[in-house]
Amino acid sequence: MVADVDNEILKKVAKLGVLARKQGTIKLDFNRLLTDRSYANQLLSELEGSNDEDLVLLCLSLKVDFGILPATFETRSVKFAEVSPTRYVYSPRG
Repeated sequence: MVADVDNEILKKVAKLGVLARKQGTIKLDFNRLLTDRSYANQLLSELEGSNDEDLVLLCLSLKVDFGILPATFETRSVKFAEVSPTRYVYSPRG
């Protein structure tokens, strides 16, 4: 199972290299990407500025895999105040 997870990360990193080369802006150091968390964060953050949706999603996915972003996010419910439909607020109807 661990080999499967590592293999999936390696596939994502390989795809990242191909997509980054298509952008023509950054040369990747795969060894540092896999071993240096601060380099990975900096590189992936730079690539997130791309207009390529696949590249941006891949960067975010790798940030989760590398532990830079949490795997789940806490969601907060937002409550809106109810407005009485019979009362006109800020209207000329008085």
